[in-house]
Amino acid sequence: MMRHLFKIVIVMLVLLIIAGCMQQSCPEISLNVTSFYNYFTIEFGTEVSECSQLRLRLSTKPLTIDKSELEENTTFPATTLITATDLNPGDTYYLSLHCLNNDQECCFYTGIVSTKRDNDNTPPQINEIAVNYSSVEVKVRDVPSGVRNVTLKLKDDIPVPNVITVDLTYFLSERSWKATYTLPHKGTWLWQLEAIDKSGNLAVATGTINY
Repeated sequence: MMRHLFKIVIVMLVLLIIAGCMQQSCPEISLNVTSFYNYFTIEFGTEVSECSQLRLRLSTKPLTIDKSELEENTTFPATTLITATDLNPGDTYYLSLHCLNNDQECCFYTGIVSTKRDNDNTPPQINEIAVNYSSVEVKVRDVPSGVRNVTLKLKDDIPVPNVITVDLTYFLSERSWKATYTLPHKGTWLWQLEAIDKSGNLAVATGTINY
């Protein structure tokens, strides 16, 4: 029993090591991260010239070995300054930085950065709304407060209406909020999109689906 437990612990440790940053195979690159409301910058030392390119993995959740569609995975030229833009104020981001040389790639840094935020009285901005019978996608921005959550409410046009509430998920790679759902029947559906920021301000958009 103890042997099996010991093997499980060893396997978990190996997975954690693989998921982390394997610094020993990478050049030592100094860096400084500076956070703002909706973006942050990473300034590197001159050692970054040892890389041909840089790769940034960025997520609102802890990074794993498997890359997620919810995270951003971007390649930059190996310059001394890169910027992650169009972020949500007051959110915590997990990042890892990778040095690329030819077909070789190694991770030289993992860290956490939080964007700044302030309370305000201005509702979020809702843009590029796409609502149909099975999915919704929308871009919501709010500076300096930050978006807290986005919800879609669907109601059919009958005497005793069905009401469906859908919570949207934030896709960092696309900087948009998305969800899928199944309507129980065809017909006319009224929808209402609600976005709430971290100061409690509400923005609403409405429309109709003819399904």
